[in-house]
Amino acid sequence: MYEDATEPFLKEGTYSRARGVNISKGKKSKSISSEVETIMMNGFIRKVYGLLMVQMLIIFGVCIFANYNKTFQYLLSFRTLLVLDFIILIGIAILLMVDIKLFMKVPLNYFLLLLFTLSISWYVARKTYQCNIKNVIISFGLTILTVFILTIYTFFSKRRIGLAVGAYLISMILIFISIFLYIFLRTRILILFVNVLCLVLFSLYLIYDTEVILTTRRGTLVFADAYIPAVMILLIDVVYIFLSYNRTSQS
Repeated sequence: MYEDATEPFLKEGTYSRARGVNISKGKKSKSISSEVETIMMNGFIRKVYGLLMVQMLIIFGVCIFANYNKTFQYLLSFRTLLVLDFIILIGIAILLMVDIKLFMKVPLNYFLLLLFTLSISWYVARKTYQCNIKNVIISFGLTILTVFILTIYTFFSKRRIGLAVGAYLISMILIFISIFLYIFLRTRILILFVNVLCLVLFSLYLIYDTEVILTTRRGTLVFADAYIPAVMILLIDVVYIFLSYNRTSQS
């Protein structure tokens, strides 16, 4: 009983006969810190991918609505509204670069996320409302599958970001060469090749951005309260993967 009562006062690194364990404050604090970090990271990931899925469903719903509603199609044809949409998107992007703390304040961050999502939805709907609805649905399904596979790959891959960056640069060079050739040779095969390269490029972007967001030991972690900026970054990659699939199917 005496040993139990005095156990809290034992010095660091001493041995407790009452419980038979080595008491080390350093080890305990590291263990607790690791557990807290894991809990925070898991919560961060759930928020990011939960919000991302909601955004994808909103964009898909707007695209389907645009394919069937004539009034909405008429509004989408106005260039003035498209310019206004770009102004909103650029404004949010500048705001994100200037003061990221605004995107960590509730409910302002959710309002900015909703505005960003609706602006992206308008842009995507304008790109797809004249397309075959079956192609749009298939492209959306392939996008979800691609995002799922690439995210799982990034979670469990031990390869470093450098590999994705190298592949990204190679894809960029091939795209610029293809665009240059397209000026002189307007063929279906070349168009298809460019669309496939764009798909590869934005898939690499997704791997890179996911790796940056999930990294905890290289100083690149998007800190726990910044889940809204993380969602915005991933959404841009996902949208361009979707548009690349849609253009490829149209080709």
